[in-house]
Amino acid sequence: MWNDSINTQSNEKSLENLDMFDDLDLLEEDCVQVETTINSSIVTPHETCADVGYFIKNINFDKVVQEKQVVVYSDVPLKQTIKVFCEQYDYRDLKDFLKDETLTNEDAILNWLQRIYNIIIDCEYDEALLQFSEQDLDSICCLYRNMYLSELIMIASHLKKDYFDKTVIRDYSLEMRDTGLLLELMQNNCFNQEEAVLYTNNLDTFNAYLLLKTSGKFEAAVFESVKDSDENLNSYAKTVLSNNPWAFLGSHKNFGEIIQLVQSTEIPIELAERYKDNAYLYQILLAYSRGLYSSAFINNYLVIDNLYSAVMAELYANCELDAQTLAGTDGNFYLAKFVFDVKAHKMDSKCAINSAESNLDILYNFAKVLLDAVFEQKLSENEWRKFVCYIAYKKEFIVCEEYLRYKEIHGVMTFNQFWYFKLTSSLNISARIPENVGELVMYQNGTAISYFNVQMVWEAFDILLESIKDKLDTNLVVKLLPEQRGIIICQKDYNKFSDERTKFQKFTNCKSSLTYSVESNNTEEILRYNSVKMIQLAKDIHAGSISDSFKCLTMISPEKYLVYDNLLSLICTSYQEFAGLCMSSEAIQCLKLFNNMLKLPTRIEVQVGFLKAYLEFKFKYRIRFESFNTTLMQEIKFIEVKNSYSYSDCSFAKVISTLDNFTNELNKKSTIICKYDGVSKMIFEGA
Repeated sequence: MWNDSINTQSNEKSLENLDMFDDLDLLEEDCVQVETTINSSIVTPHETCADVGYFIKNINFDKVVQEKQVVVYSDVPLKQTIKVFCEQYDYRDLKDFLKDETLTNEDAILNWLQRIYNIIIDCEYDEALLQFSEQDLDSICCLYRNMYLSELIMIASHLKKDYFDKTVIRDYSLEMRDTGLLLELMQNNCFNQEEAVLYTNNLDTFNAYLLLKTSGKFEAAVFESVKDSDENLNSYAKTVLSNNPWAFLGSHKNFGEIIQLVQSTEIPIELAERYKDNAYLYQILLAYSRGLYSSAFINNYLVIDNLYSAVMAELYANCELDAQTLAGTDGNFYLAKFVFDVKAHKMDSKCAINSAESNLDILYNFAKVLLDAVFEQKLSENEWRKFVCYIAYKKEFIVCEEYLRYKEIHGVMTFNQFWYFKLTSSLNISARIPENVGELVMYQNGTAISYFNVQMVWEAFDILLESIKDKLDTNLVVKLLPEQRGIIICQKDYNKFSDERTKFQKFTNCKSSLTYSVESNNTEEILRYNSVKMIQLAKDIHAGSISDSFKCLTMISPEKYLVYDNLLSLICTSYQEFAGLCMSSEAIQCLKLFNNMLKLPTRIEVQVGFLKAYLEFKFKYRIRFESFNTTLMQEIKFIEVKNSYSYSDCSFAKVISTLDNFTNELNKKSTIICKYDGVSKMIFEGA
């Protein structure tokens, strides 16, 4: 430090006492020690200017500075950087900084890199690391992640090259896997910053770009088309890099799926080349792999200007079109779909087509109207399937023509809607029928009301029409039921619907056998499905046999069976505990009795009412039923017969399933009394 007392007057005296190298004493022990007396002849400050020159000339400052730099600051960049760091923060050395004297010099350097620059240590120390200066490390270390030690070692050989740009690694090495690719691009003078930045928003996209770029197989137009789909991008990159012959399809939207398909299935590449520009190439190849190929169909329908090409392509890919029909009708989609669905419901498609041979144009137009409506979501697919089943079953193609004629008036119609229009038209009644009209049909039969469903209308149309005209003559109307649940055919002055309201409410959700089978994807006994379903439910309750009485329902004519179809549907959906009636020797009579009980308002009244009526018919005066409070009782779940092993405590459903045996068990008692226990149990006892 300068002494403020030094001035021109006292300069000579102060200079005499000034040691110009005093500050060097503050340096560390290994610093160069310079002798304070350079020349013994220099003893006083009273020398001439020439002597001062001699003094300066005899001191070799270059040598002093050189010796100082060699000792204090190493010429190895990384060691120099570490030395400066230790001096700046007053550490003796790295071991002092790390507080671990046991470390080797190499391990100390690795630890320092980890702590200061967040370098991830993934390999052994390498002398190449010593090339990195502080500036290098600051410029190279990535902005968005921590670098790995192996990356620094990899970069070291490129560090001093003219082509190397530190900022490229810093800004564009998004993942460890990118570093080597970036170095290769820089080395070959192929790195394009403006191009690369376009793909840095996605790790996989950018890496795929680098891989293709380094291989010299990057095509910007194709890459743009695949980069937004991870599956397509990965597949494209792999196929290109492996010189896969299918790589020419890289720009196709389904490229990834196509590659997976051709890897597992043998498909001629010529087929792909023929339809490479087709948007539905994947579906075409998939159909081929499954044994379906029709060039006529592809040319007719799988084109851009076809509104329904997408859904047609999916049906084609899933082989939901009949191959023989495609071949025999020049690729006609609509006829092929019709035949396929006929076969799917296990109906005779050959017979259906042969019957329609002279009406193929009508069948085609009919199928096109309905299927296009399905594609436009104006109709459900189930509506189409109902029509298919009807045509295949009845083979009355005049209905197709009638539908097309009604469509011109009413537009696209549902299955129920069409048949109600046909019925009212035949009765010379002008009616407005909504598209969501239900299946229930109520028919005034004298003083009573009969319940059936829309299946009766089309399966026994002529018989029903004749009966209506005979019973109601011309004094009739057709009205919509409440909530559009169906229709009621009655006389104009009919006003007793309120008497049927309780029973009507129970039938509102019933479904015809055809509808139930279609919705359940059942392909057997579709026109008697409610009876089949009831048998299945009964066997789930009790492993018994079906009575001959009930089997008659599967053999009688449609108009006779359909009187019971709604009732069977009600049991299958709402009163499953009565499913076991199909095992009774008197099944038909029991069904009629159950039907009569449906006028009762509550479930427990229906249950008790049925058993009471049936057992009183069997035992007459020998049995007595105590009264019960319907407000306090719930549905009957359990039944007990006193002193009976078989019926000590069983379910109501089991009693119905074994009604014959239950009757025999009660017959052992001379008198029988029925009581009620709790809220859901019946007890039979007697002498």
